[in-house]
Amino acid sequence: MGVAMKTLFLLASVMVVLFLAAPNKVEAQKKTTSKITTGKPALPKFQKGTLYRTIRKKLMTLGWQPVTLPTATPCGDDERCQGFPEVYFCSGVGRAVCQYIWTKKDTLIMVYALWEGDQLYDSLVVSCQRPYPTQIVDPYTCRSESEQKRAEEQKIRSENAKDAQTSSMVGRVIDTPTGVYGDGQLILFWTAIVIEVGNRKYYVPTLGKGVVGLKGVLAVKTVGTIDEVGRTVQIFYTKIVPSSRTTRLNVEGKLTVYDSYDGEIRATKIVEVKK
Repeated sequence: MGVAMKTLFLLASVMVVLFLAAPNKVEAQKKTTSKITTGKPALPKFQKGTLYRTIRKKLMTLGWQPVTLPTATPCGDDERCQGFPEVYFCSGVGRAVCQYIWTKKDTLIMVYALWEGDQLYDSLVVSCQRPYPTQIVDPYTCRSESEQKRAEEQKIRSENAKDAQTSSMVGRVIDTPTGVYGDGQLILFWTAIVIEVGNRKYYVPTLGKGVVGLKGVLAVKTVGTIDEVGRTVQIFYTKIVPSSRTTRLNVEGKLTVYDSYDGEIRATKIVEVKK
């Protein structure tokens, strides 16, 4: 083979190698770009008991941004959250827990802080990981406003279907017990009514655990005033389960004994019956 032919052969070989390598290089660039523009940020770690004010500064230094969600409870004149636009909710009982919302890239986190006055950091959890997290209105469901609206419409349709399939009874309200419970992070309220139907008494949860529908905290749909002693109410329900003697925290946080009833009603809707 002549020198010219050898030279042409070598040039052709080099071009083939470069051609074959080019797609891999492009793919590598795409992967690198993807890692830069998307992905899950590393979760920060902080020492429990650190002032939340200090935690705020550290979060901002790490690139996290405070977020005000439309479903947040306004801080008002509560000194715990003054000047903190990221506050989502502050409890007025127990350990006085406050929840604060922060975002970075596609991640929304909820930070928990405790006690009155200058709060102390307790923990943080990932609330949502999805594109455009600042458009979320509910940090528990991770839904946007339009998604929340569709979910509420679906819930109404589901409730209407349940009403058509449920049983009902009419009784007189004879007690309205209330109290608190917690999951280690947040203290929440529960409420119930006790109704008298003939010579029977039934316990009916209206807010909190044990309410029909979804997991977590839910309130039974009500029409009119149903939580005053002496009111007559009609209760739509899916089932009645056995009731036993229990000890629960009342609204002051004190252990209270609740005697057993003739049953616990899983209500879907409670309607005041006006005389």
